[in-house]
Amino acid sequence: MLATSSSTTHLDPTNNHQRYQQRHPFYYQQQKKIASSSSISTPSTYNLFNSLPLFTTKNITSDWDIHHHHNKDDLVVPTNQGLITDFGSSSTHSPKEEFYDDYYLKPRDILDTDTMKYQLKDAMEIIQSLNQKVHLLTEDLQQKQHTINSLQSTITIKDLEIQEQSRRLAKLINDNAELKYKQKILTQEFDTIPNRITNTVLVEKGVSEQTNKWQRWNDDKPEYKRHMEKNSNTDWDTLVNRILKSTDQQASIYLQQRLKTCTLDQKQDIFKAVHREAYALMTNRFGNFLVQRLFELGTPEQIHALAQSMVGHVITLTCEPFGCHVVQKALDSVDENMKAKLVTELFERIPDTIVHKSACHVWQKVFEIRWTHHHMPVMNVVYQALKNKWHQVAMDETGSLVIQNIFENLPESDKRPVLDEILANMFTIARGQWGNWVIQHILEQAEDSEDREKAFNMVLERGIQLSMDQFASKVVEKALSIGGPDYMAKFIHHISTESRSHRPRIALIDIASDQYGNYVVQWIINNAKENHKLDVCRLIKRHMVSLRGSKYGQRVAFLVDKALKHYEITTYPIRE
Repeated sequence: MLATSSSTTHLDPTNNHQRYQQRHPFYYQQQKKIASSSSISTPSTYNLFNSLPLFTTKNITSDWDIHHHHNKDDLVVPTNQGLITDFGSSSTHSPKEEFYDDYYLKPRDILDTDTMKYQLKDAMEIIQSLNQKVHLLTEDLQQKQHTINSLQSTITIKDLEIQEQSRRLAKLINDNAELKYKQKILTQEFDTIPNRITNTVLVEKGVSEQTNKWQRWNDDKPEYKRHMEKNSNTDWDTLVNRILKSTDQQASIYLQQRLKTCTLDQKQDIFKAVHREAYALMTNRFGNFLVQRLFELGTPEQIHALAQSMVGHVITLTCEPFGCHVVQKALDSVDENMKAKLVTELFERIPDTIVHKSACHVWQKVFEIRWTHHHMPVMNVVYQALKNKWHQVAMDETGSLVIQNIFENLPESDKRPVLDEILANMFTIARGQWGNWVIQHILEQAEDSEDREKAFNMVLERGIQLSMDQFASKVVEKALSIGGPDYMAKFIHHISTESRSHRPRIALIDIASDQYGNYVVQWIINNAKENHKLDVCRLIKRHMVSLRGSKYGQRVAFLVDKALKHYEITTYPIRE
């Protein structure tokens, strides 16, 4: 133990602190080393127990006697972690020195248990307060992260919309360039028409003078107009040959104009020239218009003669892209007996012609005929030829048009067998690219309310599957648009309570995440009444994480956020 001189018994209190440092230099040197090393190696940190007073194990008199020796094993001091360490003989923490109050130069009193409890309680309160602040900061950070995720989803949707608009713009630019190119080509061709008419030479024996006359007549456009105003005779056979051999549009137009203004004799001459080449003109690109004009402006005898020339060729003409127009015009112009003869010839190949891209238009004209004197059981014959195959006809591009025409123009007794067969296969037909239009037609325009009800019930019962089909989703949208608020409520209830067999969540979320079903949900949000819109949005709000993770569900999630922007959504449970 270090000690000072024994000649002095008591020290002045004002110098006690300095003398104590002189008596215990080893302890103060160690404290300085520890302080200097801590300030260099580690940054200063807050220690809660720094505020606790130091304490010893026993009371010592206030007077300081330098010759008085105490038991060093009884002294205890707190470590830098705030724990009490015994400075006994077995301790290796620091030298065994007396430790006294630095300010009053006397030992501190031992803290009682209550004081320690209060200090520890204050410390725990501080810790709890800090924990609460950390919790609040964490919640704020999570909320900001959620906002960032929402903004990222919105940006993704906007990027998709911009890409779609860019593709559309590029397509429009390409279409515009293509149209300009076609316009340029057509302009060049139009400019060369007078030259082609002038330079074309008909090589026929014995008609050289007529050919020269035709060339002089077509020298220029003003001469062509002056020639039309004259009542001069023209070689009509030459003009008809020009139409057939040169596909001459101007010759066809000229003959059609002359039919309107010519005399009866000239009309008869034109008819003879046309009748000799009737079938060839009916299948010609420009000649078919001349024959149609003659059906309109010809005399009854001329019309009958032209129709008679079609007998035996009706099916061939019906399947021709130009001849089908002539057949339709003939059915509008001839008498009922001739109509019956032409239609009877169509009965030979009903399954082939009714779905033909050209012949289907002739069948639509047949179904529009109203027979007065000559009754023709057209629909009975057609139905028997396609019995149990009408659902296949409904799924064909042209067949769907024919069936819709049947529903619109035929009486109930004629169309009922076809309608019953369609109603029995609605689910299959609704998923077809062309069949869905037939089901939409029934939903919107069926005369019998029971037929419409069957179609609406089918859409309601199979709404989940239909909504996620590329073509049937259009049927669902049509049913929702014309079904009214009650039907909308039933549909929403069905898709929000039912679920698919392999999914535990409601079907509404599956539909909203589907490639085609998301359009149905978007339609409901954009067009439904306010209460139905809010019901759907609230149901979807619970699954926003799933939707934002879906490529197609992002669009629905964006609309839901937009729709609920001005509504307060409360999730606090209400107990009755």
